[in-house]
Amino acid sequence: MGIKITTNPALPLVDSPFKLRGEGGCLAIKASPTIIVPSSLSGLVAWYKADSLVLSNGATVTSWPDNSPNNNTLNSSGGTPTYNSADALLGGKPSVTYDGSDWNYKSYPTGLPVGSSAHTTYVVGYWDGTSGNHQMFAWGDNVYLGCRLGVGVGTLGIIFESAGMGSKPRTVSPNTPFIFSFPYAAGANYTAAKTYLNGVEETGEYPGAPGVPNIINPVTEITIGYPPTAGGERWTGAVAEVIVFNTTHNTETRLGVEEYLLRKYFA
Repeated sequence: MGIKITTNPALPLVDSPFKLRGEGGCLAIKASPTIIVPSSLSGLVAWYKADSLVLSNGATVTSWPDNSPNNNTLNSSGGTPTYNSADALLGGKPSVTYDGSDWNYKSYPTGLPVGSSAHTTYVVGYWDGTSGNHQMFAWGDNVYLGCRLGVGVGTLGIIFESAGMGSKPRTVSPNTPFIFSFPYAAGANYTAAKTYLNGVEETGEYPGAPGVPNIINPVTEITIGYPPTAGGERWTGAVAEVIVFNTTHNTETRLGVEEYLLRKYFA
């Protein structure tokens, strides 16, 4: 009896955290990680998912509920962030699209990590190929944490403005969905931080002096599509899900949440 191996074309095999690997290029059977639903974990402080929106296809997203206990509902601050009820690039699941002139935000949200405290972030979406730098998600103000897609060089990574720290970028392609993960240990220097794109650890860094972040306290804004400090770098593309915890996820937990997202959007 043979073994049938299937792959999902939505995520490139080279970037899949769950591909089969073996010595010398041979396939090796690898058990899938346990699926971990975010709500089953402690420390959930923000959870925005497009499939929680009850809207007609093409409607403007004027309010995006937070599915964490903090209830930091996002408002629309400008433009027309648009609800896509069945995004073909995300397994037919809903997403919110941004064209570089719109965003969702909340002023003075509660419960988000500050200073150099522990946190873990997951983001699902894609960039539409528009040139320039575009911020996807951030919280803070003049000092912020953001998931930044530097589309001028086609790379995606975390930026800690407060510490003069860059990202550990990986190349992304237009209209190619990704799962981005960032577990941060409290007080860690950026050189010790790891970020993951589709489960693969990112390498390399943008120029900058690595240090320890200092996210502003109190947090004055949380945004999707528009960063607090870079008003001209708004997102162009789609966002399906953003999850933030105030704990540092170990490898097992990270893989479990990634597996949940992988099966949700790309199964």
